[in-house]
Amino acid sequence: MLGKGPFVEQYLEKLYQTLQYALNDYARVFAFRFDLRLPHGKNLPGDAMTNRVIARFRASLEAQISHDRQCARRLNRSTHDSCVRPFWVRECGQEGLPHYHCIVLLNRDA
Repeated sequence: MLGKGPFVEQYLEKLYQTLQYALNDYARVFAFRFDLRLPHGKNLPGDAMTNRVIARFRASLEAQISHDRQCARRLNRSTHDSCVRPFWVRECGQEGLPHYHCIVLLNRDA
């Protein structure tokens, strides 16, 4: 890749392992990728430079998906469930602020 640093093999192996777990659990897997960035020029919380930011995001995402699955089960008892399998890496940009490259794997049939 032009202008990008080398891939970290350890991260790629962990991502592959996470993908294999998802494929073992579900016949079809849905994946979506996104980046999370901290805002520039704002007062950031004291833990903004730690992984607690992504931990809170992950907990919130998992809670929202769990709630959605509970609501779906109330409407249809045969609704499929889904384990949330997030994967992320943190980088620090030129501004010195961390940002996160994320991918989430879900049951495609849920």
